[in-house]
This record gives sequence, structure tokens and C-alpha cells, in this order.
Amino acid sequence: MLLFSACSGGLHLLGWLLFASAENRGSAVLNTAAHLLGLALYGGSLLWMIDGFTRAGLQLASGDAPRTASLFRWHGRCHWNLSLALLLLLALVSLILLSGFGVWSVLLLVLPALAPAAVVLASLACGALILSQLFLACWIVAGDLTPLGAVRRGWRLLAGHGVELLSLGAVVVLLSAGPLALGLLAEAVRAGLGIWITALALVFTLPLLATTVTNSFQGLRLRRSGR
Repeated sequence: MLLFSACSGGLHLLGWLLFASAENRGSAVLNTAAHLLGLALYGGSLLWMIDGFTRAGLQLASGDAPRTASLFRWHGRCHWNLSLALLLLLALVSLILLSGFGVWSVLLLVLPALAPAAVVLASLACGALILSQLFLACWIVAGDLTPLGAVRRGWRLLAGHGVELLSLGAVVVLLSAGPLALGLLAEAVRAGLGIWITALALVFTLPLLATTVTNSFQGLRLRRSGR
């Protein structure tokens, strides 16, 4: 799993670096090509990482060893469904934010004192939606649900297991903050070192994040099935 983390994470970092360095090229054609290639590597590797870590985590949660051949290949239908699910989630978050901005703008004109409430409610709605979709990739990779069905299942799950999801979300945030904190500390010690320390820390943190989420998902499924 660490090998997969290093390979997929390296490809993801390469896509980011390629996109970030595109402006330094003299030719507009090379800039555009570097931007497009960087975006393709960034998006493709992100999808590969989500699928691979989820797949390996589910296998470990079931008591099986992760199958390397399964991680290092493209799962066409699953990746397509995962892409649609992520795009749907992004669209819903965007809709909530746009709606909140619209309400805030109106209240700012008619009832300025209530305008901050629109920001708070929109933020809470986005947070609740994202929290409800912690198992989105698990539902897709496990083959249980369609993209729309996975989003609906997650939203219904929030009503009955909100405390558990909130606890899991807090653990995910704390684990995710670790590499960033190490990177900031390394950057303070030596300029330019932070990104490499963050990338190295992520190689070890991402498998831990994946197994944390997938173990929680597997435990929830077993409880719901009565086993």
C-alpha cells in the first residue's frame, strides 16, 4: 500500500508541479500544453488515488491483503462512476454556496443585520453535505450504488449516524493536518523543504486515512446488516 501511495502521490505531485511551472515557459503553445498535461495528470492521479486507497482499505477491512494488480490498473466503469459522483458533489456544494451568496446579497440590502446568518447557514449546509459523503468512494468502489444513489445514501446516513460521522470527520481533519504542519515546520527551518516533507508525510498518512475511513464503513455495514 505504501508503494501505491508513493507512485500515485508522485504522479499527483508531478501534475501539480507541471501546471505550476507552465507560466515560466516562453512559448504560449508550451504553456498551454503544460497546463493541459498538468491538469490531466493532476485529475487522473487524484481519481486513481481515491479509487486505489479505497479499494485497498476495503480489502484490508474485509480481512484480505490488498491486491497490487488491482491497485495498479484502471477500473473503467468504477472510475467513471466515481468521477460522476465527485462532480455531482462539487455541483451540490457550488449550488449551496451560490444560493447562500444570493440570500446574503438580498439580506444585505433589506435586512443587513441578518446577512451574516446566510453565510453561517450556507457554511453549515456545505459542512453537513461534505460530512455526509465521507463514504462516497466506499459506496462506489464496493459496487453497491450508483453515483446519485451514493450521494442520497450518504445524506440519509447523516440523519441516523451524525455523531459517528462527525467524529470520523474530526479524525480525518486531524490526520490531514499532520503533513501540512510538518511541511510548514520544515519550510520555517529551510525554504523550499516544506513541499518535500509534506509529500513524504502524505505517503504514510494517506494509507492511514484510507484505512480509517474504510474500517468505519465496514463496521457500519456490518452493524446495519446485523452481523
